[in-house]
Amino acid sequence: MPRLTTTDFNTARFFGYDGNMPGGYGLYQPVHYSVNPAFSSSPENDAWYRRAQKFIESGGLVGRKIIELGCAWGSLVRYLRSLGANAYGLDLSWPISQGIALWPELEPYLIVADARTWITTQKKNSWDAVISRGFLDCLTDAELTTLIPAMNNACKFQQVHIIDQSDDPEYYNQKTLAQWRALPFMAGTIILDE
Repeated sequence: MPRLTTTDFNTARFFGYDGNMPGGYGLYQPVHYSVNPAFSSSPENDAWYRRAQKFIESGGLVGRKIIELGCAWGSLVRYLRSLGANAYGLDLSWPISQGIALWPELEPYLIVADARTWITTQKKNSWDAVISRGFLDCLTDAELTTLIPAMNNACKFQQVHIIDQSDDPEYYNQKTLAQWRALPFMAGTIILDE
């Protein structure tokens, strides 16, 4: 693994990759309750928002232009924006319509499109970071061969993707973390298991 830059290190801390946080993440309040009242409590949501909170506190995302692929209702986008990130979300129409119904102020920051084609229209280095959670494992290998180079082109600094290896292999693209990491992502991309 290459040596991490400051941005890579902060991103790794955000997603819990380093595993060396003093006192662990238990010291941070779960914040998803105030972010998305539609979420039911779950360890995954608590961890996701605690990681986001810690990363923002370290200054890693303030003012950065970030796109979350497969953002669903946009709750993480809303939270990241509230903490100073220039965050946007992209998903199909139904999930985004639900988010806009809850938070009309998010409408300018939620993009209704199919990420498989939308990302190919983005200019080189147009996003500081590309993030996703439970998105890439919804795609076929054929779709990934087009999507990954397009993400690499559009992303200036960092990609972080969370893969859920426990999803049903009948419907989801199942790979080991080593197999995901072996795909041709840009250098420094972080792939983690949910």
